[in-house]
Amino acid sequence: AKGMAQGLCIPIIGLSGLEVMANQLHHTRRTICALVDSRKNEVFFALFRWNENELIRLSYDISIRIKELRSVAYKDIIFI
Repeated sequence: AKGMAQGLCIPIIGLSGLEVMANQLHHTRRTICALVDSRKNEVFFALFRWNENELIRLSYDISIRIKELRSVAYKDIIFI
C-alpha cells in the first residue's frame, strides 16, 4: 500500500490493527482486549474502553505468552 500511495502521490496513514478490531465494539461498556496470535505460544494484545463516543487506549500493544493472558482476564473484559 505504501508504494502504491507514493506512486500515486496520495497520503497514507498507519492504523493499529488491534485498535481497528476494538473499534468494532462501540456498543459495549466493558473493557475490550483485542488480541492476535504472534506464534510461538504468544499473543499481541491491547486494552481499550469506550468513553461515550471515544475509544480510549488503556495499554500499549503488548506481546505475552498465552499462559500469562490470565493476568489480564478479569470480570469486566471482552476478548476480540
